Amino acid sequence: MYLWRELGVNSWPTFVLIGPNGKVLAQISGEGHRKDLDEVIGAALEFYEEKKLLQNDPLPLALEKDKDSRLLTSPLKFPGKLAVDVQNNRLFISDSNHNRIVVTNLEGQFIYQVGSSEEGLLDGPFDAALFNRPQGIAYNSKRNILYVADTENHALREINFVDETVRTLAGNGTKGSDYRGGGQGTNQVLNSPWDVCYDPAEEAVYIAMAGQHQIWKHNLHDGITKVISGDGYERNLNGSSATSTSFAQPSGISLAFEMHELLVADSESSSIRVVNLKTGGSRLLAGGDPVFPENLFRFGDYDGTGSDVLLQHPLGVVYANDNQVYIADSYNHKIKKLDPVTRKVTTIAGTGSAGYRDGPGLTAQLSEPAGLVEVGDGRLLVADTNNNTIRYITLSDKGAEVKTLELIGVQPPSPKPKVLKRLRRRLSADTDVINVDGGSSKEGFLSLAVTVPDGYHFSKEARSKFDVETEPPNAVEIEPANGFLNSEGLASLKFRRISSSLSMGRINCKVVTWNQQCHLLIC
Repeated sequence: MYLWRELGVNSWPTFVLIGPNGKVLAQISGEGHRKDLDEVIGAALEFYEEKKLLQNDPLPLALEKDKDSRLLTSPLKFPGKLAVDVQNNRLFISDSNHNRIVVTNLEGQFIYQVGSSEEGLLDGPFDAALFNRPQGIAYNSKRNILYVADTENHALREINFVDETVRTLAGNGTKGSDYRGGGQGTNQVLNSPWDVCYDPAEEAVYIAMAGQHQIWKHNLHDGITKVISGDGYERNLNGSSATSTSFAQPSGISLAFEMHELLVADSESSSIRVVNLKTGGSRLLAGGDPVFPENLFRFGDYDGTGSDVLLQHPLGVVYANDNQVYIADSYNHKIKKLDPVTRKVTTIAGTGSAGYRDGPGLTAQLSEPAGLVEVGDGRLLVADTNNNTIRYITLSDKGAEVKTLELIGVQPPSPKPKVLKRLRRRLSADTDVINVDGGSSKEGFLSLAVTVPDGYHFSKEARSKFDVETEPPNAVEIEPANGFLNSEGLASLKFRRISSSLSMGRINCKVVTWNQQCHLLIC
C-alpha cells in the first residue's frame, strides 16, 4: 500500500513506467491498453538508450520459490483448482503451470495425468492433449467427464475418462471480446475462463469468465455458450437482472443446491456474492464495498458479518454439505467459513502470513490458496498454490486441523527435448509481420532493406534499429546481433549455420520516420 500511495494509484490494475532517473514517465489504469504500453515503453527505451542511461545487465533476482527446497522438489507447480469423484475415490488437480491435470486417489496415490505438459491447444488422447495454464475443474459423475477452464487457451475443455480423450467444447485459443455469447461449440470465443461448475439438473456448465467480468453458461445439450449474469463492466454492482449486475474478475464459483443459486468469489472486489440462476441478478453475502460499486479497494482481513467483513482477493469458494460456505481468502493466506444465513465469517485456518506449517487451524500457515473442494468425510482439500502442495483440513467441533496430502508416485513432467517453436516476443498491436522463405545454405549474407512510403524519410534524430533472435540459439549465428539501419534503410548481416538442425531467425526492426513512428517486423 505504501507504493500505491506514493504513486497515487487509485484503480486496479495500474501500470506505472518509471525512468532510470526515478521519475514517473507514464501511468495507465485499467485493462486493454497493450498498444499504449508498447508505444510508450518503446519510445522510452529508444530515448534513454541514446542518452546511455540504460544498463543491459540482468537484475539479480531472489525468487521466493528458490528459497525453499521443498518448493523446488514438489511435483506440482502452482496448482490452481481441485475437484473430486468421491464414489470412485479420485482427486483431480489442476496443475496449472505444468499445463496438465493430475489424477490421484483421495490418499494422494498417483493414477494418471491428462495432458503432455507442453503448452498449447490440442484435442486428442490423454498423453498428446495440450493445455495452457488450466484453472477451474468440475466433475460430471453421470458421464464420467471432467470439465476444465483452460484459462490461457480461452477455452472450455472436457476430459472423457471413458474413451480417455480431451475435447474442446467452446473457445478456440483466441481471447474474445463478445459480451453476449450465443455461439455454438468452438465458434463461441471466451475470455480467460477461471473456474467452472457443473449443474446436473440443467445439464450445464457455469463459467466464471474472469477476463470480462461475467458469469456464463454452457449448455451440454446444444453446445451453446452465453452470458447469464454481468454487464462486463468491472464493478461490484448487485442488481435484479443480468444486465444490472457487474462483477470484478470472478475467479471461483460453486453451486449452492439448497439455495438454488451460484456462489461467486468476486476477486477484484474482495467479496463473496450470489447469482440468482433464474434472473441473473446478484446479491452480496460478505465483503466488498456495499455503497460504491466502483470502489475495488475495500479489502483487508476482518472477520465479521456481511459488508463489515474484509477479504483480500478470494479465488475459491465451495458450498459444503454442512450448508456452510468455505472461502479461499487467497491474499490473506487463509481459509474462512461463511454462514449463508447469518452472513457471519470466521477464520478456520491460516495466520494471515504466507508460510508453510501444518497443525491446528489458527496456527497453520498457507500461501495464497486458490481452490478448495469438500471430500465428504469432514475434510476440505485445498490447493495451496504458492506452496505447490495440496493440504487437507479436518473439521470438527474442536476446530480445524491442517495437514499436507502426501502425493505418492506423482512426478514432475519429464524434460522435453528442445524443438523448434514459434518465437514468443510480444508484438505491438500495429506491427507488420513479413515472412521470408528459408534456405539451406551453410553461410552467407543477409541484406536488410526497408522502404518507407512516398513523402517520408528516415529520421536523423532517432535512428532506426534492428535486433536479431534465433531459435534454437546454438543452431545458427547471425551477426551483428543488433545495430542500426543507414540513412537509406539498409543493413548487411552475415549468417553461419552451426548445426544441421532446423533453425529460425527473426529480425525485429523499429523504423522511425520524420513525421510519424511506425513499427515494422521482418522475419
